[in-house]
Amino acid sequence: MSLGDMIWHGRDEEQQAASNVEGADRRGSPVGPVAAVTTFLGRLGRLDVTELTAVGRAWRTAVTVDPPAWFAAEGAVGLAVRATNRQGVQEAALEELSEVVRRRGWWRLDHLDDPDSQGLTEAGIQYAATLAAIALLVGDVISRSDMERIYSPFVTLIPFSELNYVPEAGDGRATSGEEAGG
Repeated sequence: MSLGDMIWHGRDEEQQAASNVEGADRRGSPVGPVAAVTTFLGRLGRLDVTELTAVGRAWRTAVTVDPPAWFAAEGAVGLAVRATNRQGVQEAALEELSEVVRRRGWWRLDHLDDPDSQGLTEAGIQYAATLAAIALLVGDVISRSDMERIYSPFVTLIPFSELNYVPEAGDGRATSGEEAGG
């Protein structure tokens, strides 16, 4: 099932009934985590090489500023996927992300010529995009600081407002523990 289908199946009965009318527009304005990921992937697919390079640099900065916090946030995302049983939607998101990478030819980013790229390749950018997409799927469960940390490489190019998404404090089922510490 595609992410688009998951958005459709997630609508309430009234929305589905209204859209089941012959000729009705099923595109509508979906909301929620799956819709945020779908919008994110659509915007991601429109970023150019310069913007993707900026994402790669921002990702490296985010990781190197506080590696333990980055990896704890990454772990919280993984725990949240399991705690919410969202593996199926995660798989669909990863399939769509793979299509973005394939269609846009990210492999051309291998060994960027920019002297400041410091060996940056598409693999780092793809990792950051993968983690950001999955974090959006579980943003209702992870802490706000974990969400903001993981999404930080993209926030200037694809702000939360474009996703109709506002990071909120999760319910604590899966966090890096940063909020507990103060």
